[in-house]
This record gives sequence, C-alpha cells and structure tokens, in this order.
Amino acid sequence: MTEKPCLFIYPGKIIIKKFQGKEGFSIINQNGWLSNNLIEAWDDDFSINSFNEIDYSLIVDRIKERMEIWSRWVSNPDQYQLLIRDALFHIIRVIQWIKKDEIKFAIFSTSLPHHIDTSMMEIACSVSNTPMIFLYGNVIDGRLLPMLYRNNVTDRVFLESVVSNHDSADNIKLFLNSKISKRRPKENRTVESKNTNYYRAILYLTFNKFITGIERIIRPSSNDFLTKFIDHGYITQLKLIKRQRKALEYYQSNVATSIFIDSIKEKSKERLILFAAHFQPEATSFPEGWDYSNNIDIILKIRSCGYKGVILYKEHHASAMYYEGVVGMTRVGIYRSRNYYKQLINCL
Repeated sequence: MTEKPCLFIYPGKIIIKKFQGKEGFSIINQNGWLSNNLIEAWDDDFSINSFNEIDYSLIVDRIKERMEIWSRWVSNPDQYQLLIRDALFHIIRVIQWIKKDEIKFAIFSTSLPHHIDTSMMEIACSVSNTPMIFLYGNVIDGRLLPMLYRNNVTDRVFLESVVSNHDSADNIKLFLNSKISKRRPKENRTVESKNTNYYRAILYLTFNKFITGIERIIRPSSNDFLTKFIDHGYITQLKLIKRQRKALEYYQSNVATSIFIDSIKEKSKERLILFAAHFQPEATSFPEGWDYSNNIDIILKIRSCGYKGVILYKEHHASAMYYEGVVGMTRVGIYRSRNYYKQLINCL
C-alpha cells in the first residue's frame, strides 16, 4: 500500500483504466468495489455484526437530511421507509470496504453529491471520517476546482494544494467583460426556446422513456442495488410538466409591471428586498443551499427577523424549461405549482 490509499468514486473509463489494479488505489463503479483487480459486487450477503461501533441512527438521520435528493430522483414514496434501510445497509457495506482497504481519502467524479448513489457514498465517507474531494466545475473557465469535504457541503473548503499550473487570468478578464457587457458567461449554458415548449417536452419524455425501456430489456443493469431506487415513471413526469405549465401560466399572469414596482419604490421608506429564486430541484438549491434550499422557508425567515416591507420575487429563468440536454427532464414541477405561487403571495 502507498502512504495514502485513495478511493475513486464512480470515475470515468479513463480513470478506471489508468488506476485499476494499481497498489494504493480502490474504485467504486456501478458493479461494485474494485481493489487490485478484485471485484466485490453489490449484494446483501454480508454481516453487520462486527460493526457494533457504528451509530446506525446517525446514518439514518443523514439519509433523511438528504430527502430532497430522493424527492427529485426516487419514485415509490410509499416504500421510502424500506428504501432508507436498504440505503443504510449499503452504506454500512461501503464503510466495511473503506476500513478493509484502509482508505485515507476519496475522490468523487462530480461537483457535489446530488444523486442517490453519490449521496450514499458521501455519508459512508463522513461516518468513517474519510476526507472527500469533489471536483467542482466553475463558469469562469470551465475547469475543475478541487473542494475538500469532511461531513457535507456546509464544511467544504478549498483543497489548498497546487494541482495545476494553469493561469486563469485571461478567462477571468473575459468573464468580467461579459458581466459588464451583460452577456452570459462563455462556459454557462443558456435557456433555449425549444426546451420551454410544452408539447416538445411531452415528445422528449415519451421518446426517452421508450428508449430507456428498450435498453433495460436488451441490456439489464448489472447493479441490482441501485435499480431499487427507480426514477419517476412516465405518468408521474407527465403530471410534473403539466403542473409546471400551469404554474408558469399563473406566474406570468401575476408578474408586476415596472410601473408598479417604481410606484412601490417611491412609497417605501426603506430599501426593498429582491428575492432571486433558486432553480428547483437542482444541486444549487440542494445540497448546495442546505438549510436555505426552500424558497418559502427563506422568505418566512426574513419575515420572522422583523422585516415588514415589500419583498420582490424574481423567478429563476430556467424554471421555464421542461427538459435540458444534460439532466433530461428538469422535474421543476416538483417545486413549482399554482399553490407554490399562492404561498409566495401570502408571504410577500
């Protein structure tokens, strides 16, 4: 073993090819745990009797802290109590492997844990006191910024290690010039009109669900464990985009005019608060927002602090999207509905 055994969590093919079987490196992929060319598959045939020192309730609590991730990705909410225990045993198994291979730190191939699989790995590492490194993408130059975690996103810090001699000076100037010129950052994606079309969204969803169904028949998943956490079905996602459409119509019918806002500013004796909403559900709202992931709760908190003035609400422009090339269906309908905006009106 090397001085600091490293664990790669869900790396790409290039990383697997380069490090698989090498001393001092272990890998978790969709099939299981790879260590020195030995593969231990995901299965339930292992004993937890030797893990009496683990606080099981702590693991369950940490799973429940991340239920916003579940609401985005996991169907069958009536089975959540059983699925939580499936996740518990899975996390214990990973902790077992971490201890056996004497892992000193883990590298995640993502900016932050915002999916079911990576959130379980995050919990396993935090409970076993294994430092985590996440590769955070930035919109200034599109490169990756290593971030160090101990428990979760709330304690992340810069890695404070020189991992590249890349000079971002020109990219920073370009970013600032784009801001001054009111252009979007070069590395940032934009909202395209085709992605905001309701009927195209239905066709996109139908086609993708059909292709996914064919692939599952022709090429069944080798990871039986993660298939327990099945994504929302076709009918559910149809309901989501229908709810999203009605929400957008309600929002547009209640948008304040610039004349109305100017009149409020003239009458107000104090500065107004502009609340720029999160795009939900998304990694920037949770886990990145953590305690401040819910827009209604944030506004209620502002009110509870004694602010009685007018609060202006600006919707995130991506809430108009039904689907996007990278994430597929955005599932914004989970958080955006007519009732959501009625709750907002009560708070504002």
